Parts: sequence; structure tokens; C-alpha cells
Amino acid sequence: MFAIEENVDVKFVEKNWTNRKKIFIEEQVKLSDNVSIDSAGLAFFVLWSKELGQKKLQIIGAPRELVKLVDTFKVTDLFVIQ
Repeated sequence: MFAIEENVDVKFVEKNWTNRKKIFIEEQVKLSDNVSIDSAGLAFFVLWSKELGQKKLQIIGAPRELVKLVDTFKVTDLFVIQ
């Protein structure tokens, strides 16, 4: 499980882009309570889920804004949101 305790935004993506192959082997991500996410963060999660092949990325502690973004961009089939 990969734990995230900071906002998942363009700064997060830039900071973690070079390590994405190591991150993307994890099948679960746990977001802390105060984390927010924007479309850049969602794009990072979409790529992550696609790297898992037939498996879906499990997102634990997803904030309401993430659920709305997933619905808006119609990518619900890529995730298991808890």
C-alpha cells in the first residue's frame, strides 16, 4: 500500500513522476483525511490504474472531490473506491 499525506495535485505529480514505476506496482493507495485532489492528481491515478493491467487501483479514504472527478471524467471502471 502506498500512503499519501499531501495534496494530490500538479506539484505532487511533478515530484513523484520519476518514481512512478516504483509507485505504480502498488495496488492500493491510502489517502490521509486532509488530502485534496485535482485533475492532475486524477490523471496520475488513471495512469497508475492502467499500469496494473486487469486489476483496479484501490483508493482508500477517497475524498468527495475525487469521487466527483472520477464520475465527471467517466473513469469509475478503473478504480475501487473505499
